Amino acid sequence: MKKTLALSLLFAVVLSGIFAFAAETRFENCAETLNSLGLLLGDGTGFNLEAVPTRAQAGVMLIRLLGLEETALASEYNHPFTDVPAWAEKYAGYLFESGLSKGVSETEFGSNNNCDVRMYTTFVLRALGYDDAAGDFRYEDAVSFGTMTGIVDPVIADGDFMRDNMAAISYLGLFAQPKNRVADTLLDKLVAEGAVSAAAAQPILDQFKLYNEFSAAISTFNKENKIEMAASMLIDVTIAGEKTSTLTEMTIKTHIDDSGSAELAGIGITNTMGETRDMEMYYTGGYFYINMFGAKMKSDMGLEAALRQAGAYNAQIDALYSLKGIKKTVVGETSLYEIEYSHPSFSSMAISLLAGLELSLGNGLDIEFSFKDISYTGKIDNSGSFTGMDISMLVDASVSIGNETFPMSCEYGIETNVVAVGDGVVITMPNDLDTYPLTGTP
Repeated sequence: MKKTLALSLLFAVVLSGIFAFAAETRFENCAETLNSLGLLLGDGTGFNLEAVPTRAQAGVMLIRLLGLEETALASEYNHPFTDVPAWAEKYAGYLFESGLSKGVSETEFGSNNNCDVRMYTTFVLRALGYDDAAGDFRYEDAVSFGTMTGIVDPVIADGDFMRDNMAAISYLGLFAQPKNRVADTLLDKLVAEGAVSAAAAQPILDQFKLYNEFSAAISTFNKENKIEMAASMLIDVTIAGEKTSTLTEMTIKTHIDDSGSAELAGIGITNTMGETRDMEMYYTGGYFYINMFGAKMKSDMGLEAALRQAGAYNAQIDALYSLKGIKKTVVGETSLYEIEYSHPSFSSMAISLLAGLELSLGNGLDIEFSFKDISYTGKIDNSGSFTGMDISMLVDASVSIGNETFPMSCEYGIETNVVAVGDGVVITMPNDLDTYPLTGTP
């Protein structure tokens, strides 16, 4: 009983932090969207996303993103390369003749050479109308320039570059604005040129519009220097048939000025299986203070880490590539934006979080997650202001400690509401912070 209760509490901690941590992400949803538009083709069994893309494959994607695949396949251009496979002959000829890619030497295209993030970012920038040869950007700085245009970020760029990453950059490229604003997005341009079906593209463009609406409200909210939010979180964890319910209710206030100076105060209660305990969290002067169930602790901590620790980073919407869908419903004076996330990205977030925790449950801990249902609903009032969010999630898991394996399931729900913003949010620090002992990061 004691060990399963400890695991229940651990699992609750993991789930409560999932939305505040970035981690390795899988981009199957991006590949599926590209496939629905005819821009990425599978082999009948999948998209082979774990494979490293070749220059030939990247060249084909460039032609498709330019809306020129039919033109390329109908062309009769020659090229000087001796290493081009038969299926890529037309593409290589068009790339060479049009000057989009000259190959790696006078006689080799480099068809089977691995494509890296800089090379593919360059290809997508060219699809957007930018010309490195004309000085729009330098090839050496392609990733930095691509980050500025919104087609790549550190999650995509770091680590091994696979077809998975290629799909993500291609996907983000669809929603970037081409050079000289010749269209609102690259996808609009492809539709206007007849390269992509308008019927197939419209639902995706509608989703992008909703994403931008919600993102704008979140961006405005995050510019507020003084915020008060109320949060209620219920986690039901069942391990080996034993259920543990934990309800946490907190009021969190933050003051963050333009210079980066910050204060935070979080006060609430946690009720586990009928036992209620007080919780307090404070951040001031670069130190994070926590009084959990009467145990006090002080840690030297940066602002972002303190905000995550207090759960004050929930007013956000993840990168476009992590979303599978978004829909809007108007209820009275509130617009509800219900967001469906890509499940693999949540699995890797949780695993990454677990890997960073200081666990006291023994050596050999192994945990596997299976997310069954994830719902995130952001709330915007009729003035366009963010007013809160609701999250629910169903998770199955298996935890192994040494020779013991515990089946787990969890129902997770959190509701947050904005109480106030502006000068009406007042933080009063307790006068006993000097009694908190200094320890490591909690």
